[in-house]
Amino acid sequence: MIEVTTKDTKYKTADGLGISNFTEPKYAGRFDIWEAYKDDGKVYRYILKGGGIAFYADGGDKIAVLYSGEEPLSQSGEYEWAKR
Repeated sequence: MIEVTTKDTKYKTADGLGISNFTEPKYAGRFDIWEAYKDDGKVYRYILKGGGIAFYADGGDKIAVLYSGEEPLSQSGEYEWAKR
């Protein structure tokens, strides 16, 4: 698993999907969206349908994770994910 944290808008797919804009409504159909509760709110995990990349939104922080297998590992073992 490779994890990337950035706010740089130059890292995008050919059709414009990237770490800075994956939460935009126009991309919602491309993901299975999961959520988990934590002490100060929710954290969201956006798993790209077809696999290979997942994004995490935790407040203002956004993280991209490249992975292989059925689904990405959780950011933290403390979260209990539920599909939204």
